[in-house]
Amino acid sequence: MVELHTLPSTSSTSTTLTTSSGKPIRCLVYIGLPENPQFMGPQPIKELAAHIARSHGPSGANSEYVYMLEEALRRVARDVGLDVEGGKDGDGEEGIDGHVVELARRVRLEENRNEGGGGGECVRVR
Repeated sequence: MVELHTLPSTSSTSTTLTTSSGKPIRCLVYIGLPENPQFMGPQPIKELAAHIARSHGPSGANSEYVYMLEEALRRVARDVGLDVEGGKDGDGEEGIDGHVVELARRVRLEENRNEGGGGGECVRVR
């Protein structure tokens, strides 16, 4: 289980989203704000993946957060009846955030390259 560490420069809100099939999904969203000293802002995905692969925070490896996010998106997509194992569209797998899928893929490549990494600062993915 992931322990949450909210910071003064983090905003959170809850909302209910409705899927295309009409199924409501209750969501809790954390947003890293630019005031957070760990906020990295926009950067090339390759650089972000390298940073994540070598970073750890109070709850563990940042890479695990990315992998759990990717799997959670797959689970939600399956729960609402989307084919997450099928072909890709322009934004990644059907029903899955293509940026998260690509980021997870690149983090895995970095970890394989670095044999696990470690030692970087905590990074928030938004």
